Amino acid sequence: MTVVVSWFSKWRPWLPHGLAIGFIFFISLFALDIFDAGYTWYQVIIGLVMHLIPTFILILLLWFSWRQGLIGGLIWLSLGVWYLWQTLTANGPTFWPLALPVFLIGWLFIFNSHQVKKLAPSKRALVLVGSLLLVLLALAPAIWWRLNEPPRPFGHLVSVKIYFNNTQLDPQISCSKVFAVERQLSDISADITTSALARLTLEQLLLGPNKAEAEQGYFTSLPAKVVVKQLDIGQGLAKIDFGPSLEQGVGGSCRVSAIRSQITQTLSQFPGVSQVIISVEGRVEDALQP
Repeated sequence: MTVVVSWFSKWRPWLPHGLAIGFIFFISLFALDIFDAGYTWYQVIIGLVMHLIPTFILILLLWFSWRQGLIGGLIWLSLGVWYLWQTLTANGPTFWPLALPVFLIGWLFIFNSHQVKKLAPSKRALVLVGSLLLVLLALAPAIWWRLNEPPRPFGHLVSVKIYFNNTQLDPQISCSKVFAVERQLSDISADITTSALARLTLEQLLLGPNKAEAEQGYFTSLPAKVVVKQLDIGQGLAKIDFGPSLEQGVGGSCRVSAIRSQITQTLSQFPGVSQVIISVEGRVEDALQP
């Protein structure tokens, strides 16, 4: 026990810095999604910079906290309060535990600040209790709202990706090159199967781009009134069978390639799907031929 206390006392001044660096690195990992969107290299760079804006802000905050521990720690606490406000008042699924390391970093910066170090142990404890009460007081309205809000509809919100061609991102129309757009599926049961979720996602794909997406150059190569007859996912395979409308009016290898790419990319986002088999009325070999 003495060894642990000695180790903690030795490294305590550096704990908030190390935790902050680890937290910033973790947050930055979410920006890697931009590489899965099929953008050109300069679009990836622009998108990456935009996604990393929170990282740049946190790096500046870490630098400031390194110099002004008390004020920096209070800013970290305020950031945690803001994030919990967002999670407590949000309608969709949230990840509230993400605020916990933010609070811990803030309190460690405060307690390692030279202003607090000079205080007697009893007063340092008072600072801890006081800051905790201030955090709870700031969160009280959001907690009250969460406890007293009207019942929500069954299910929750799920974000999925569907893929279209795009005349602006790919002016040459490279047939099989497709780009992701995000759709929100509401009232999704927590125990929904992967096949059922994939089917709902595919139905979004068959609806085609909405008005805003069309204005950004997105379009679908899939024909109208396509019907999904069966969709099964298992053992690494996604097997999907369409009605005959999938082949109606479809001619040319480029369009066939685009249709296959839209379907394949949309289904490949689901865990365990490494291959997509497309059939029409049970036919696999001659389905979707130019």
